[in-house]
Amino acid sequence: MTGAIKPFRIAISDDILSDLKSRLTRTRWPEAELVDDWSQGAPLKWIREVCAY
Repeated sequence: MTGAIKPFRIAISDDILSDLKSRLTRTRWPEAELVDDWSQGAPLKWIREVCAY
């Protein structure tokens, strides 16, 4: 196995992407974790940033 990155394409319809964006916008977020590390899972702030992207 080489470390070369190979380009690829995926085909996702605009309807599917719009639905996903709508679902992410309506997400009911939990309260923030009580620790400063990943021991309780991914930090809420990080997840929200990924979803906003």
